[in-house]
Amino acid sequence: MTSPGPAGTFRLEVPADPEYLSQLRVFAAAVARRLGVADDGWLDDLKLLISEAATYALGITTERLTLEIAPTATGFDFTLSPVPAFGQSGSVPDPYDVITSLADIASHGDDRLVLALTRP
Repeated sequence: MTSPGPAGTFRLEVPADPEYLSQLRVFAAAVARRLGVADDGWLDDLKLLISEAATYALGITTERLTLEIAPTATGFDFTLSPVPAFGQSGSVPDPYDVITSLADIASHGDDRLVLALTRP
């Protein structure tokens, strides 16, 4: 389900089911493309980043996932929630290492993961 977020943000909420990972990836890429990103490599990295973060969250939570996208002066902030604290999945490599290697900035708190990406 898409719904308007605060002014200038885009929001998608999906069931906590792996079937919906593709919708999160496509939504993130479509918003970025609509706002002027034409670099296919950057969009592929974005889809991988969203997929890694959502896959981690889906391995632990049973709640609906929400992805909010807020354009910034230099790029985008992608907020995924709920995302439990890292280190709970037992995955190797730690998903947080993968996520932080793809995002310019990644921060986690209050069951929310905020990923900042600079526009290409």
